[in-house]
Amino acid sequence: MMVRHKTWILVILFNFIFFFLSNFFLLIHTARATSPPAVDDVFINDSAYTYTDTYTTSNPIIPNIAATRTIFVNGRVSDADGVGTGFGDGDLASVNLRFYRSTVGAGCTADPNDCYLVSCAVSSNTSTILNYSCSVDLQYFVDSTTVSSAYNGDTWKADVLVTDDTAQTGSLIKQTEMETVLSIYIPTTIDFGARSNGELSTGVNNAEMTFTQQGNDLADVEVLGANINCSYHGVIPVGDFKWSLTDVGWSDETAQSLSTTATQTNVDLGTDDDAGLTKKLYWNIRIPTVANGTCSGPITIVAIPG
Repeated sequence: MMVRHKTWILVILFNFIFFFLSNFFLLIHTARATSPPAVDDVFINDSAYTYTDTYTTSNPIIPNIAATRTIFVNGRVSDADGVGTGFGDGDLASVNLRFYRSTVGAGCTADPNDCYLVSCAVSSNTSTILNYSCSVDLQYFVDSTTVSSAYNGDTWKADVLVTDDTAQTGSLIKQTEMETVLSIYIPTTIDFGARSNGELSTGVNNAEMTFTQQGNDLADVEVLGANINCSYHGVIPVGDFKWSLTDVGWSDETAQSLSTTATQTNVDLGTDDDAGLTKKLYWNIRIPTVANGTCSGPITIVAIPG
């Protein structure tokens, strides 16, 4: 009877120890990775891993003319479960930036006009904090949001999202504005080449002038001119120059005479990357019967908001 009694006690004791260890392991296991990550701060500036604001709602980002402009969104993310020194060796899986014009929303599709989606780089800070830096290459035609723009009621949002290994997330948003830049490339000369006295140019031999959008503002141009003196003899009156938005000749009714007063040409230049960013103005000329030599003089073309 004593042997059986000891065996029963040992079995119970063994089961109790096993049950205790199993539950202890379960407690340890379930205690891991329970803290959600957080984005601690967001700064918008010109340098990686810089923790001050250069650009705010009162100090807009100014796109470059005819070139991309790189800005940085920087800050710190944290997780009480530990972050290691980068993705994969701590509890954080990713830090991403959604930089978008406010009305297109955080769910926007990447578009150089209004939505930039960026995977951010990280560097170690402490056992629970990582520094992050997101590089954004803004196109020169990026949508502006300042007072004179088509989207003056919007802002730009730098929306940083951090995700941990259990798909928990944290986010934080900083707002700024995008400046309006009016810039068009205008050729410096109009070359009509050699012409004969009394000649009227046609759609075949008129002169084409190509304007190129270099900013993010809808733009138009105004033109005006003056009489043109010829080196040997004669003058070409300002009214003998005509411009048109279509490829026609001097005698076409759509061709408009140049004058000494600025005239709006309605050559609007779009800001959307899906549309053409160049437009043409077609120039025609009537050569007087008494003009000889090299004839040259000013025609003024001015860019104005469209």
